[in-house]
Amino acid sequence: MSDTAKVSAADPLASVRAALAVQPVLIFLAGPNGAGKTTFFDEYLQGLGLPYVNADRIARALRDVHSTASSDEIDRRAFTQAEDLRAAFVEAGLSFCTESVFSDPVGAKLRFLEDARTRGFAVFMIFIGLDSPALAVARVKQRAERGGHDIPDEKLHARFPRTLANLRAAIPIVDEAFLLDNSSYDRPYRVVALFQKGQMVSRHPPLPPWTRGVIGL
Repeated sequence: MSDTAKVSAADPLASVRAALAVQPVLIFLAGPNGAGKTTFFDEYLQGLGLPYVNADRIARALRDVHSTASSDEIDRRAFTQAEDLRAAFVEAGLSFCTESVFSDPVGAKLRFLEDARTRGFAVFMIFIGLDSPALAVARVKQRAERGGHDIPDEKLHARFPRTLANLRAAIPIVDEAFLLDNSSYDRPYRVVALFQKGQMVSRHPPLPPWTRGVIGL
């Protein structure tokens, strides 16, 4: 991993560690399919020791137990279990990290973030973006070739703009939002901007195409 990536990943952790000392923390790791969210958690956030709610990992565990169930059924069960786990952690006031493509069209994840803040959580959003839906398709295909979870191209294209719309809506809701770009393997997880309480406090050009329309950029 490059020095650029290490610096990029270090920035969010100082704020998170400070918050963990005084209140429950929610780390909301968001971005399109194939953006590298799980890899980011494994490399940079796992050391915090927080529970990690990840529907893909739940689905993998379910497949081992229910080998005859259809992929759609497994995905539905995993989604429901992930939702239930998130709600339970918030209800109990326990710090955790969760991952989401953040593409729901009805605002459920936005309400989840608002609810966590209302219940006293410090909410940190780490959004990892990609240049285009085509890049998301390519990354998911690479993942599938390595035995990972595949997703139909049409779903990836449909989700991409919804993910960006939810990003824009979430920035004023969360305590801090870190925008990282993972479009280039040469500069992985490059910090693009930092927002605190909805206000941009730093930006780091060149800005990737997916940041268009984000307030302040």
